[in-house]
Amino acid sequence: MARIFDVPLRTIFDWLARYRSGGWHALNDSSKSGRAKKLSAKDMQWVYNAVTMGNPLHYQFDFCLWSLRTIGTMIKQELGIELSKSSVGRLLNNLGLSAQRPLYKSYKQDPKKIERYLNSTFPDVVEKAKALGAEIYFCR
Repeated sequence: MARIFDVPLRTIFDWLARYRSGGWHALNDSSKSGRAKKLSAKDMQWVYNAVTMGNPLHYQFDFCLWSLRTIGTMIKQELGIELSKSSVGRLLNNLGLSAQRPLYKSYKQDPKKIERYLNSTFPDVVEKAKALGAEIYFCR
């Protein structure tokens, strides 16, 4: 058999052992090796919904960006499962998401740009908000 199917002899013995212990069902390749996942499919769906539909302020976090640390803390609080920062990054990657990185602004901002914003851009935004009946909010 090993020669016909061009597989190592050890593989044939493994197949025989699996068949003897569980029948034909045991020969299915569904039993993959590796560490068991910490989050179930239901948990992963919950994380996806929490990140895409919610905001960290809904979970009593101070900052309004989803960082790896914030998501990891939320998973621990809500699901009781502790994940490392790299595990949270892999989880987000598997879900097709990425963490948001805070924007760090220089303490030496350009005073001319600030003045231009305050004198021309911001008044236009306020005027447009009044015309639409909207309110303007600022986050820190």
